[in-house]
Amino acid sequence: MPRAYHCRRFDAVDRVAIPYGEWLSLEFAVLDFNAEHRHRYAYRLGGEARDWVDIGSRREVTLTRLEPGSYEFSLKGRNSQGIWSSAATSLRIDVVPPFWMTAWFRALALVSIAFLVATAHSIRLSAVRKRTRELVRLHRERERARRKLRIAYDRLRRLTRRLEVAKEDERKRIAGELHDEMGESLRKAGQEFGSTTGRPRRCGWFDAVAIRAAVRLNGMTGLAVTKLDVLNELDSIKVCTAYSYQGQLLEEFPRDADILHGCKPVYEEFEGWCSDTCDATSMAELPAPAKAYLAKLEELAGCPVALVSVGPRRDQTIQVSNPFV
Repeated sequence: MPRAYHCRRFDAVDRVAIPYGEWLSLEFAVLDFNAEHRHRYAYRLGGEARDWVDIGSRREVTLTRLEPGSYEFSLKGRNSQGIWSSAATSLRIDVVPPFWMTAWFRALALVSIAFLVATAHSIRLSAVRKRTRELVRLHRERERARRKLRIAYDRLRRLTRRLEVAKEDERKRIAGELHDEMGESLRKAGQEFGSTTGRPRRCGWFDAVAIRAAVRLNGMTGLAVTKLDVLNELDSIKVCTAYSYQGQLLEEFPRDADILHGCKPVYEEFEGWCSDTCDATSMAELPAPAKAYLAKLEELAGCPVALVSVGPRRDQTIQVSNPFV
């Protein structure tokens, strides 16, 4: 609760100080005790108001809500005969501001705020630098990973090329493909070129071992032998009847890829027919060597021949049996 400061004798006290927010009560004596009710008083508070304030016959003044600063309180009176005193009594009043309203506190607050802002900025700058270093580290790691990935990709591409070359060599060796004048002659006679790219297709002798495995795996009931007319000009025809692996003769298709890689084809030669078969419409019209060749294919494959093609036209297909029944 605010405290009250009382000054009963102005001549004894010429200055008084009160904290900001508290009130000041001033009491004073009458001029004389004759006709006391006819006496009047007025005061003026210098620094706040310049006019005199008439308070009547009251002998007390209460000052509240004074702003921090220095004030001069002046008091004068009028006697019962209506004469105002020529000299006014004065009192200096100092209102002491609280510490948070002082200049030093404001300066300290500004310094503190500036320090906090600088500290926050320093912390933020440190975090940004740390994040920048982290991003640089991640970027370098990503670049290293990208270089490693590029190197691995190049190695994989080289290995893929080697694998393609190895596969091609394997096909040439295992499937009995022909890469000489004979293969080129069969390719041209049979028009074995890609329809879109024109890439030369692989040509080779009949592989009875692979066909026999395909017949068993797929449950085939008939063979369609196409382009028999391509072999018309050949004196002899080869058929792969078995594989040779490390001195052993394999008549069944090996399931081990390593064994298959080491296999070589074993050929059996048959007599060619050296005659035109393009006009044949039945098996009876085929040359005897051609019929013997087809019979040997049936024996090696373990599956009868259902269709024989002797030319590119549809009417050049001999139907030995109905494969769809």
